[in-house]
Amino acid sequence: MKALNFQYELKIPEEKVWGRLIDGNWTGLMGLVSRGDVDFAIASLPISEPRMKYMDFTTYYDFETILFAIKKVGMEPHLLISVPLIYGPGWV
Repeated sequence: MKALNFQYELKIPEEKVWGRLIDGNWTGLMGLVSRGDVDFAIASLPISEPRMKYMDFTTYYDFETILFAIKKVGMEPHLLISVPLIYGPGWV
């Protein structure tokens, strides 16, 4: 990012997971941040109560949609249903 006058290095956790707390230590992405191996993380990381005890999270800035395509008997197979994902605490 030469125009913004800063450098960055992309790091991917060796475990390739968001992270779990095992024996008081985080694995994955949570481990990289909690150990100070990285300054911050940008990911579609689910916010959970255990993670909130160790990290500060921003508010959501992105929304995604899952599409389900189901062929109905006697109908053309071109109908799609859009369902928004539920992040964090929620109910259906």
